Amino acid sequence: MEVNAAISLTKQNLPLMPRFGMHMQLPGSFKQVNWYGRGPEENYIDRKSGYAIGLYTAAVADKFHDYVRPQETGNHTDVRWVAVVNDKGQGLKVRAKDTIEFSALPLEKTDLYDFNSIPGHSAEVPMKDATTLRIDWKQMGVGGYNSWHDKAHKQYLIPADNYSYQFTIEPVIK
Repeated sequence: MEVNAAISLTKQNLPLMPRFGMHMQLPGSFKQVNWYGRGPEENYIDRKSGYAIGLYTAAVADKFHDYVRPQETGNHTDVRWVAVVNDKGQGLKVRAKDTIEFSALPLEKTDLYDFNSIPGHSAEVPMKDATTLRIDWKQMGVGGYNSWHDKAHKQYLIPADNYSYQFTIEPVIK
């Protein structure tokens, strides 16, 4: 299946975009993630130079980093493809037309972003019997160059604008 994602703005002077992408929830049996991109640890557009492009494999459960407070975690940049599979090696593979960013986490996306109910500590975030796969064109940088309150440099921000990206989703069958 080919996916063409696009955003066309109808208003001007909008705030910065934290990311442009999409996500899907997969069965919890999809517990392994394989990818060709930067790794093996999480990396971001402004925190990627120390991570080599290569082939990596990890358990989805290991992609959630236990930060002091729940926050963005598990991102990977410069990804050509990512596959999420079960213990039989079956699942799905996403191939980027150019490159994408992704994360695969054992939780629902709202578990990190619902500020009305988010736990105070990462260890309190409930892991689910589900895998959330996020497929982004780009996510803004994390910033924090001399204080964790500093925003990312301008080249690592995503201004509100028209964007598009493409990828294919194919089954992985063993």
